[in-house]
Amino acid sequence: MLLMGVCLPGCAPPSDVNPDTGNPVPQRLELVSEWGCLDCTGPELLTPFFITMTSEGILYELDWYEPFVRVFDREGAPLLGFGEKGEGPGQLGSSVPGAYIPGFAAWPDEDGSILVFQPMPAVITRFSAEGEYLEELALEAPRGIPMNFAYDARRRSFLLVTGATADPAISRFELGGPNPTEAVALLTDPENLPRRGDDPQRAAASFAFAATPDGGFIIGDTWRYEIRVFDSGGQPTGAFGRDIARPSKTEEEIEEALANATTESRRERAQDPEKHHFGQHSFRYDDSGHLWVATGRSTASVTVFDIFGPEGEFLGELEIEAELKDRRGRGEAYGAFAVSGGHLAAVTVHDSGNDQIKVWRLVYSEDAR
Repeated sequence: MLLMGVCLPGCAPPSDVNPDTGNPVPQRLELVSEWGCLDCTGPELLTPFFITMTSEGILYELDWYEPFVRVFDREGAPLLGFGEKGEGPGQLGSSVPGAYIPGFAAWPDEDGSILVFQPMPAVITRFSAEGEYLEELALEAPRGIPMNFAYDARRRSFLLVTGATADPAISRFELGGPNPTEAVALLTDPENLPRRGDDPQRAAASFAFAATPDGGFIIGDTWRYEIRVFDSGGQPTGAFGRDIARPSKTEEEIEEALANATTESRRERAQDPEKHHFGQHSFRYDDSGHLWVATGRSTASVTVFDIFGPEGEFLGELEIEAELKDRRGRGEAYGAFAVSGGHLAAVTVHDSGNDQIKVWRLVYSEDAR
């Protein structure tokens, strides 16, 4: 059985490499479906933020401002919808009105139930496969505000980044263990975290983050193209990406940013073409453990993915004609996407101004038509 892009014992993952070359970079994409915008087929979406996709082609989507879980197949046909805004048992929503939150997420557990994470306060709510409320897990998150998260389906563990600029921490919650709400500290030393700009005394308040197939995690420095690797105990084991860094801004974009800069710090940032390569949800692994990175080199009409192997080796890049939606709703290339079962799904911006979901089939060989 495949779940959340992970091949559990006893299953064979779908082919996501070229059968002739073994290369996991698709040669082309075929659009399967799109829905959500005003003039698209299928149900209209409000503010889709986070999506996950199983290898069987089931998509889980959770809206940003109106917490509501929707489940679709790859064609966009609705299979399930549930959610009620509020602070009571089984209800979804922040208890701090207007506060910054890193978003919500929904994904299936191995028993078929659906887990929903909401960050303020840090709570995981479990619903049945039919959307009925089952239980609520109040996570004992250290150091305050949740900043990012990841789910390791193989180990049924939830990773949470908490804190602020000066002292972020990373913890693991073993959802399948005897104490699922108890935090296991993985990383508390800010020296191992990306810096905020060029200030060696300040850790970055936010960074790209994902659980790795071997039980560890990776962090993406949003100020420069670098991906840092940590083992399951939170110890740093290496880094990659800097050797293939390319400018994310054109000369015209730099000139425009300089013209709009109102402070000296913004002028310095505008002139650095390598800053802000990653958003918080720029990393996804496919079924075979290849890392897909939505990069800051994308434009208003094209999104560029870099694809890396299990050891951090750069394998190639892929462009899609779509603009990914970012966590703040500005339509940058840092948005929610998923890669599983030989398909890519993404929350994109439509010409009408509405968000939509697109699904492509990944074609690894020109013979596969």
